[in-house]
Amino acid sequence: MPSHQGKGIGATLLERMLQRLQHLYMIDLLCDGEMQNFYEKQGMIKASGMLIRNYSNQSGATSSS
Repeated sequence: MPSHQGKGIGATLLERMLQRLQHLYMIDLLCDGEMQNFYEKQGMIKASGMLIRNYSNQSGATSSS
């Protein structure tokens, strides 16, 4: 939420997550393009990838039929 941005909340959460995962060889994170600058500032490197999302399996999704 914009009212909470710039207060270090996201950076702190990411730092805690990365500390817990530091024993792993690889940590991949997918995000929207507008979030990439934030993650780069936290030391992450841009990468490209592919994915499949089955929205019909998403929790709370309603059937379109």
